[in-house]
Amino acid sequence: AVSGPLKKKYLGKEISKDVGNIINRRRMTVENNETTIDVIDGLQENCRYVICSVVVSGDAVGSVIILSDEEINDTIEKTANFIAKFLGKHLE
Repeated sequence: AVSGPLKKKYLGKEISKDVGNIINRRRMTVENNETTIDVIDGLQENCRYVICSVVVSGDAVGSVIILSDEEINDTIEKTANFIAKFLGKHLE
């Protein structure tokens, strides 16, 4: 699922290998310095981000990704983590 102003850009597209590798680590990754990330193959975003893996029975099945032009604060990190854990519990 995709939400926000970037919806049309990402909906129905496959994630990049870089994001896939982050998801497979099964932990939260936060980049608070503006950097370039390939969210989907061939499309780069210059932003700050938080990526939390959605884990079900030990398997990474998806992620919560928040892209931002502004600093990723503690509230955003906790929200992404909560949503990922919530989804993981409900997909079991």
